[in-house]
Amino acid sequence: MALREGDFILDFRRSLGLPSHIRELDGTVVLVGGGLGVAPIFPQLREYKNAGNRTISIVGFRNADLMFWEDQFRGFSDEADRHHR
Repeated sequence: MALREGDFILDFRRSLGLPSHIRELDGTVVLVGGGLGVAPIFPQLREYKNAGNRTISIVGFRNADLMFWEDQFRGFSDEADRHHR
């Protein structure tokens, strides 16, 4: 999905140390994590998907040997076909 002229991103938040209020939203939920920061976004991804949202996960690792939970993220991400190593 690419943004076109006139499109916008409604919100962009980082972890604030508070529980997320998971609900069905009008739009797409994108979760981003890297390295060990991937682990805490997985339950959020799963719950946003289970609440009926369109979800995209973006995860990064220093190298392919450190990658984990690839199948789990694909199972709850609508953009799994665009997964890159």
